[in-house]
Amino acid sequence: MFMPNKGLNALIRFGMSSVDAAKGIPGASKGALDAVPFFKKVSGPAVISSCYCNAGFAELQDGNLDNAKKYFEQAKACGEEQLEEVEAYATSLAMLAELADHEGDITQAKALRAQAFALVQKMPDQTVVFACQATAIYACYLAMEGNPTHAREIITPAVTNASKQLSGRAVQCKYLAGMVELIDGEFEKSRAYFVDTIEDCISVAELKYRARSQRALGEISVVQGDLVGAKKHFDATAELCNTMGLPKHRLYSDLGCYAPNETFDGWTLYQEGHAMFRT
Repeated sequence: MFMPNKGLNALIRFGMSSVDAAKGIPGASKGALDAVPFFKKVSGPAVISSCYCNAGFAELQDGNLDNAKKYFEQAKACGEEQLEEVEAYATSLAMLAELADHEGDITQAKALRAQAFALVQKMPDQTVVFACQATAIYACYLAMEGNPTHAREIITPAVTNASKQLSGRAVQCKYLAGMVELIDGEFEKSRAYFVDTIEDCISVAELKYRARSQRALGEISVVQGDLVGAKKHFDATAELCNTMGLPKHRLYSDLGCYAPNETFDGWTLYQEGHAMFRT
């Protein structure tokens, strides 16, 4: 279908804002904000909410918390205009939760995530891709908060449902299931999920989850004393980052639930050139 140049340019700016934010390029919010006037003419509040979420996330990555809050609140307001579009409203709440984490307000972050998940649970079809993704993300935060049993209970069916869809979200859900097991110290279970994630990554868009899974496998190898195996996994992670044009320190430039905690420091030591990984 033919699309006017203004529309095409708006879509390109919107898409590139996410890419630039992931790479840590300052000012990435501009592309998302530049797209807002066009989408206001041709789309509903849910799409505009996505623009503001992208802009807020870019500002969050730049360390501009006040600007991030402003755009996340605008995204939330758009979501409230079209509450039947659960995805937009729930996503804005999840972004505000991420901001609260950055501000050190853990109580507020937990409350916002619980509110977002409650909305997702009210969706009539829990097998749709967004419900699976949102459930997996919430489950991982539950595990981080010390509740891996409940996390496992809700993420397992989400992985099953996502795996039936032709979508990259299945990869995302499997990766997060691996993170739940990693957090709980169930290394063999987590290894199985990460291996599955790597095998299921078939598109360029999914390379980040392959890289993260390789890193996680490397951390498991470190814990188990297999430094040769760990280096192979970290080498693969570094190579994938190069393929994506992504600085290695930006591998987790999104939600906090995707990154292993500080106790898993093999990847950091590898990047620092620690002697244990020299051959």
